[in-house]
Amino acid sequence: MEFTHQNRLIGEGSNTLQGPAFDRAFVLLCAGSFPLFSASILVLQPSWSIFFLVLAIAVSIVGLFTMHLRPDLYARGLILFLGFALFLAVKLLHDWALSLPIRIDGYASLAARGTVAILVSLALSDKLMMMLRALCLVSVAIVVHAILSQLLVIFVEPASAPFLDAAEADSFTYTQIAWVFFYSQRMYLTDALHIYRAHGVMWEPGIFQFFCNYLIVCGFRLFNGSKGKALIGLGLVGVIFSTSTMGAAIAAIVILINTKFSWRSFVMVVAIVVVPSIFAFANKFDLSATQGLTTVIRLIDLEVPLTYAIKFPLLGVGNDSSVVQQLGVHSYLLDYLLGSVKSISLTNYVDQIFDTERIFNTSNGLLALLMQYGLIFTGAYIYGVLNFSRQSGFGASFFVLILLTCFNEPISLTVLFLWMAVHGMLLPSRARSVTDARVNRRTIRGNPTLWGPT
Repeated sequence: MEFTHQNRLIGEGSNTLQGPAFDRAFVLLCAGSFPLFSASILVLQPSWSIFFLVLAIAVSIVGLFTMHLRPDLYARGLILFLGFALFLAVKLLHDWALSLPIRIDGYASLAARGTVAILVSLALSDKLMMMLRALCLVSVAIVVHAILSQLLVIFVEPASAPFLDAAEADSFTYTQIAWVFFYSQRMYLTDALHIYRAHGVMWEPGIFQFFCNYLIVCGFRLFNGSKGKALIGLGLVGVIFSTSTMGAAIAAIVILINTKFSWRSFVMVVAIVVVPSIFAFANKFDLSATQGLTTVIRLIDLEVPLTYAIKFPLLGVGNDSSVVQQLGVHSYLLDYLLGSVKSISLTNYVDQIFDTERIFNTSNGLLALLMQYGLIFTGAYIYGVLNFSRQSGFGASFFVLILLTCFNEPISLTVLFLWMAVHGMLLPSRARSVTDARVNRRTIRGNPTLWGPT
C-alpha cells in the first residue's frame, strides 16, 4: 500500500484512507458539524453559539476513542497544550499589568476552543485525507443547497424569520422559505434591480465562498476528469451567486495557481470570474450607494485594528470591547469619507454601527487576532495554516483560500479554522498526507471515493 510511509510518519494502527467504521463515522461527524458549529446562521445567536461550543467539546471527547498514535505524537500534543496554557497565563498577566479590561468568559471560551482543536487534531492526525474528502462532500451539499435556494426565490417570496436575525446592530435580517432555504443580504445591480446573495446555511456570503472555493481546490487537487471539472464548475457557480468580492478574487487566484498561470487559465478567469464580477460588484465601489457601505466597513476594519495592534504588538489589547473606550478610537478614513462622500447610509453607519462593539468585533479575522492576542499568537496561527496546507498536499492555493477567508471574515477562532491551524502546529512539516507519502497522483485521483481510491 503506497500510504505505508505516511502511516509511519503520522501514526500506527488506523490506516488513513481505509479506517474502521468508527473512524469513518467520527470523520463524517467532524466534517458535517464543524461548518455548522463555525459559520451557520445560528452561530449569530449567543445561546446557540454556546450550545455549539459544548457540542464541539463533546465531539472532541468522542475523538479520544479514535486515536491510534505513536508516543511522540502524544508528547507533541501535550507540549502544544502546555504552550497554549502558558500563553493564556502570560496574556492574562499582561492585560492585568497594563490595566487592560479582561473578560474571563472570553478567555475561558478561547481555552475551550483551543483544547477542542488540539484533541480533534490528535484524533484526525492519521485521518487527514479522509477528513478533507468528507469536507468536500459536505461542501457539495452546502453549495448545491444554496444554488437551489437562489432558483427557488425566483418563484416564491420568502417570509420573515426574526428568530434568526443577528443580535447585534441589526446587521443581518433573515427571511426564509419553508425554514429550509434562507436569505439575507441583497445586491442592488441597479436602482430597480436586486438579487439575493447566496449564502445557504452560512451566515454570510463571504464565509459561504470558502466552501465554493474549497470545491475548486478539490477539483484540481483530489479529482481528475469529469468529477474534477464538475467540482470546479459547481464551485464557480457558487462563487458567482454569492457575489462575494473576496470569493471571486480567491477563485481567480486558485485557478491561476493550479493551472500554473497558463494563458488559457487567464482567459477562463476573465470570462468566468472577472466579467460577471464587474457587473455584479460594481455598486460595491460606489461609496455613495447603500451597497458601497460594505466596502467602507471593510476598509475601516483594516485601519482601526492595525492602530491598536501597533500600540500593543506582542500580546494585543485583550478580548474586552470596553478597551476601545479606555484607549479611544479614531478613523482618519472615516473622517475623509464623511467630508467627501455625501451618503445617508454612511451617516447612519456612524450613528448606529460605528460603536465599540462593531469596532472591536472587526470583520477581519486575522487582524482581530493581531489586535486582541498579538504577534506571537497570530504568527503561530499563520504558521499552522501554512503547515496544514503542506500536509494536505493541496499546496499554495489552499493556503491562500484559508488565509484570505480569515482575512475577510471573523472566523479565525471558529472550530473549523482553528482545527486547521492547530493541526499544522501539531505535526511536523514532513508528515504531508500526499507528497511525502510519494503517492502517484494518478493513483489517488484515478477512481476516488470518499475514503480514497478504489
